[in-house]
Amino acid sequence: MEKIFTDKISTRIFILIFGIGITSTLPMFFILQPKDYIYSIAVVAFVCVLTALLFFLQIKFQFLQTSLQFSFSPFVNNKRIDFEQIKEVQIENGSLLKYGGIGIRVVGNGTAYILGNEKNLVITLKNGKNIILSFKTQDEQEIILLLQKHNFKVK
Repeated sequence: MEKIFTDKISTRIFILIFGIGITSTLPMFFILQPKDYIYSIAVVAFVCVLTALLFFLQIKFQFLQTSLQFSFSPFVNNKRIDFEQIKEVQIENGSLLKYGGIGIRVVGNGTAYILGNEKNLVITLKNGKNIILSFKTQDEQEIILLLQKHNFKVK
């Protein structure tokens, strides 16, 4: 059993999203009449719930003997990619803008599981689809070594 790599949304991104969400809803209290505050409170509660959901997002992936297993909690649990299905693997610098933000993103010919950290593992399958997993920069060398151990050339 090999190391499980875990990635969560960074605290500064979480605070930024929460701050933008709350400050964008506060003017509603000044625009609406006191009898309509229930709408403002509902919107603020909705923003808080969505932001809380971001706090619980987590990517986990692990190199097993013949496959890579990953999950994107709380939405995707224990997906497995057999090594024989993988055509190539790349490590790229990540960007929130490249894949359209945080979360599960359908991009071109694949799916990205992004939490806004600095590195992405791009897995190209033999069927042409890509799977992109974000991870912490400090795990890069260890991931490269594990990929090489499993006979993958890292680009």
